[in-house]
Amino acid sequence: MKKLIIVLISIFLLLSSFALGFYVKKSVDDKKIFVLFNEKNNLQIVNKDLIRQIKNLEHQISEYNNQKEDNKEEEYKHPIDIKEKKCIEKVDNAADIRNCVYLATEEWEKEINKYIKLLEQSTTKEQFKLIKDSQDLWLIQSKKDNDIINEFIFNHGGTIYYDIAAGDYEELIKNRAEFLKWVYEIHTDKIYD
Repeated sequence: MKKLIIVLISIFLLLSSFALGFYVKKSVDDKKIFVLFNEKNNLQIVNKDLIRQIKNLEHQISEYNNQKEDNKEEEYKHPIDIKEKKCIEKVDNAADIRNCVYLATEEWEKEINKYIKLLEQSTTKEQFKLIKDSQDLWLIQSKKDNDIINEFIFNHGGTIYYDIAAGDYEELIKNRAEFLKWVYEIHTDKIYD
């Protein structure tokens, strides 16, 4: 009779704990297993060791992703980009940010001129004629691209579009400067230095 009362009380406690959403701990093959009931009273069996391993993997993945993001920040940046970023960090309004972008664009234009001169000094007359012809065509094309930027972005209205237009024009100039630098470095074998 005593055993029957203990069994009935145990069953009652077990059932009431399920109804309240508590868990029951059991040991199966020396592994901790939890039997849970969610809000809808659906039975869920959870292996605690497996959950711990999954959480550990999630943590490792998170650490790896954070490390990748940190490494992106440490990748090489051109001094003009660094100077522009510092300039932008010092200001607090869109007009001043645009001025930082304009200053960076002027620096990229100087880079273009620098690499045109370096290429002129390091190439034959025939090779430089190719570069000069390409640069002349690029100047015409970049002017047309800037006209498009002004017509469809800058003239759209609103300070955000002024900022976008300034950034787009800067990218146009920057890409040409980086292209000429790349051509120069390949030509002079400085790319491997």
